[in-house]
Amino acid sequence: MSASNVRPGDDALQGISDATSPDVDRQLLRSLAEYIKAHGGIAAAGPTADRPDVTTADKVWLYVTLAAFLLVGTFVPDWLPVDDRVRAYAEKIITWFPTALLFGKWIDSPKALLDLSRTWTYRVAVLCVLGVVAGAVLVPVSVEASIYPKRPGISALNSEQKPVPFQDHFRPLTVVVHDDNDKQHTHDRVFRIGMWEILRAGMHVRGDWRLIYEQPFNCPSDLCKVPSTLTLALHDGQLDSDAQVRARADQLDFVDSSTVRLTFAEDRRHLVTHLPAGSYDVTVSEPCQQQLRQPLIVTEDQQPDNPYYVRFTCP
Repeated sequence: MSASNVRPGDDALQGISDATSPDVDRQLLRSLAEYIKAHGGIAAAGPTADRPDVTTADKVWLYVTLAAFLLVGTFVPDWLPVDDRVRAYAEKIITWFPTALLFGKWIDSPKALLDLSRTWTYRVAVLCVLGVVAGAVLVPVSVEASIYPKRPGISALNSEQKPVPFQDHFRPLTVVVHDDNDKQHTHDRVFRIGMWEILRAGMHVRGDWRLIYEQPFNCPSDLCKVPSTLTLALHDGQLDSDAQVRARADQLDFVDSSTVRLTFAEDRRHLVTHLPAGSYDVTVSEPCQQQLRQPLIVTEDQQPDNPYYVRFTCP
């Protein structure tokens, strides 16, 4: 064999083949071990030395935390994003942003996250959150209501266009009551059901939802003394917060959850109010106590030339 054809290591192989001593075998093993250490052992040992010891239990607790984050996303109010795309973005931000932070913390400082997840405080908190959220999602919420006025075309729909009564899961809900005959949607009303209201109702909400209509009153000079005070008491219902705001804007006094009061004066004999649909008992409280025979029935807008006439005679 010429010198130009001799490959590196051939001399060593030739020496090994010629040797019969056990020392040569030991030397070969030591050389092999040094080669592995120099080319693979140190590089592989570096990351392993810094990587924390992750157990199966640690992985389970990480999955439990992720499940809690994802279930919290189901509490997004159905009225918050009005557009389906915005709704999808909101749910992704609420669920995936905390998840990304969790994974970012895992990459940046896995040992710190592991130490936190192994504490009893963390585990009890995660289990409580997961239990409450999972229970709320699994227990259905039923919604039913009395809708006024009771006539064809008046309906109540939730954000998914499901008519009342319907079932949903535990989250803030929205119901829109509208009149199909009202093409301008001037009387549409939006009712929002909060989570606290759902809890107080025992997951079974019974609404009393009424459209609001314009109702004029007239106190004729020959049959209605002034100053006088009229009390309107709604039958089997209550004035919701929006109806109370409208009543105060019309300069009506809010007596209680179902009663309002209006006052006539010499320069205030004709009043225009906005009242929820329904039947009202009408009582004169000043200058005398007297219940009027004719109840007030509110079912639609009344024109100014068709008011409720207040007529009474004090003894």
